[in-house]
Amino acid sequence: MRRFFIILLFGNLAFGQSVSIEIRDFWTAQPVEEVRAVCTADTVFSDVSGRLFMEVAACDSLRISHPGYFQQVLSTANLQNEIIYLLPVESTSAISILADPLFLQNGSLPAVIERLSVEDHSLSSTLSRLSSVQIRDYGGSGQTQTIRMRGMSAEQTQVLFDGIPINNLQLSQTDLGLIDGGLISSVDVYRGGGMPFGGSGAIGGTVNLRPQNIESGWRGAVNISLASLQNQHFSGRAGYGSERWQGMVALSRSSGENKFSFTQNGHKITLQNRDYKNLSRYGKLRFLPDAEKSVELQVLHILRSGGAAEPFQGSYSDSGNVAAMDINNTLLAIKYNRRLFERRFELQFYQRNEWMEYAGLNLFSRHFNKEQGWRGTINLSEKQSFFSSTSIYFNEQKAISTNLSQTRRSTLQHDLFAVVNLPWSAFNWQMFSTFRSLYFPNTEQLAFLPGAALQVSGNDWHSHLSIQKNYRLPGLNDLYWQPGGNPDLKPELSLATEWGIERGWPDLIKKVGLETALTLYQNEVHDMIRWQPGANYWRPANIRGVRARGLEISAQADYGKILGMQGSYFINATVKTASESNADHTVGNFVPQVPREAFAAAAYFSRAGWRLDVEYRHNGYQYLTFENDDFLPAVGLLHCALQKELYFDRWQFRLSGRGRNLLSESYQIVPGYPQPEHPLYEIEFEIKY
Repeated sequence: MRRFFIILLFGNLAFGQSVSIEIRDFWTAQPVEEVRAVCTADTVFSDVSGRLFMEVAACDSLRISHPGYFQQVLSTANLQNEIIYLLPVESTSAISILADPLFLQNGSLPAVIERLSVEDHSLSSTLSRLSSVQIRDYGGSGQTQTIRMRGMSAEQTQVLFDGIPINNLQLSQTDLGLIDGGLISSVDVYRGGGMPFGGSGAIGGTVNLRPQNIESGWRGAVNISLASLQNQHFSGRAGYGSERWQGMVALSRSSGENKFSFTQNGHKITLQNRDYKNLSRYGKLRFLPDAEKSVELQVLHILRSGGAAEPFQGSYSDSGNVAAMDINNTLLAIKYNRRLFERRFELQFYQRNEWMEYAGLNLFSRHFNKEQGWRGTINLSEKQSFFSSTSIYFNEQKAISTNLSQTRRSTLQHDLFAVVNLPWSAFNWQMFSTFRSLYFPNTEQLAFLPGAALQVSGNDWHSHLSIQKNYRLPGLNDLYWQPGGNPDLKPELSLATEWGIERGWPDLIKKVGLETALTLYQNEVHDMIRWQPGANYWRPANIRGVRARGLEISAQADYGKILGMQGSYFINATVKTASESNADHTVGNFVPQVPREAFAAAAYFSRAGWRLDVEYRHNGYQYLTFENDDFLPAVGLLHCALQKELYFDRWQFRLSGRGRNLLSESYQIVPGYPQPEHPLYEIEFEIKY
């Protein structure tokens, strides 16, 4: 786990007490001029190349600051010649590179945030490393895979593609199985509904998928993999970056049969209709006319065809499972950045289309959804002691469907975000505030969602306390599905509070670095939407309240780049707090399909281009109903990976093999969707230039 600032150590030890530091912008990697560095009474500023030189013998810490960026407070005990990347305050990105030495850096937004490098083409496999993140798998590779966090539902977890919301407009959740990891460089995970993140659906947390980066010069990569159950994958990308023009194109294909058996009451049952074919295309073009402006265009196109597995009903045959589904999704985005009146200004337009056709034994439906929107952001103040920005966001959603009675709605959102830096005594105090106002023209509803936070940082630790109101709009199915939709539904509202502390020991025992974190949280949700049975059909209503409380603990340790270990533990209690009727006796019971606890442990050994990874994940039991009278048992899964890397000039070659479920566990994550009860293997070959 990393926070917003990353230090890349080059191994050039600074002799004596003098250090040379180079300051760069995290987003552009360009040098940052006039960065202020304070060491006791000595103050220096970086030059036009972002470099500064300083004697640090007389001070224990070095404070680095610049208007519009988060401050960093660095310990000088082990300070070496380094490159330091500063993150703009208005940004919400995190940074983490797996297997690098661990150095906790101060000055992040007040939330639990990780960036995970995407090392294979499975996003769900990458995200499941986090113990408080639950991936709901509906049948294996290529099938629907949704994400939920901290006891909240998939509808209450917002998923973004480079900052653009991509939750399905009808279902309000995102199928991660549609998005090939070969197109994604890294994933930012913002756990909890805290400030200052998210729009509709960020009650449980936010996931931001970051596409592959454009680098200078010619770059390219090809990845091929073969896996069990006739799964195969191919992805390739090529790009070129110059001083003014940068561009990249990427393509990925994946397919699989996924026929496997599981055991029930002593009978071997073969599951079917889990085949799939996915095709993804992505392109990005960026124009930088000068140092003050940039224009960026992105296009993403996803095609999917194959089976739509239905839950196994408990008989001894799956022959009736024949439903099929085709998907055709497109995303187009244009982003404009510049300095306006000596302030940073950003304007973004986007449009996304969702087309889906479902053909089952008793149902045929076709849906076309369309969303278009824009967002404008400008920094109101970029002073060192006070930073603020404001954003206006508008979107309009339309749908043409065989099952929807009405097809249009819109939202207008205004955000105001402010940070005050208070360098009291030896610590750095930061006060955050956010105010979000929402207007829904269709219903003429108005909502106000304030939030506040306090963060204090020392040399090797920081702690935060936050409180934030958040919301989720009903999905189009909730409002207009025929029969059963309820156009009178109100948005879900939540109040999230959390406290967290992180402590790092950069050089605990010689080359060993250790980082630990602890977070306590609570999330109260009101007017929660739930579909319930009626006289003739199911119908949604705002009838339920839910409270989630939990504890997250994590620790990581590294010995150079040779050996590393990490572990995390998560315990959660999501309970029902509001009655649905006079005869409802389930108030105080646990919400179904939410694990009570989870544990993950991993270790790696790296030497001479070889790397061995071993990982164990444990998911606790989960109830199946609000009556808490039945449950899915706990399961522990063991995974292993071995890879070899070779470098020739600018060429990089990687050959890897993976094994999943090596203990041959028989288990289900979602009721009715058994997983393969034998090990699954994969071999992968990648070339990068």
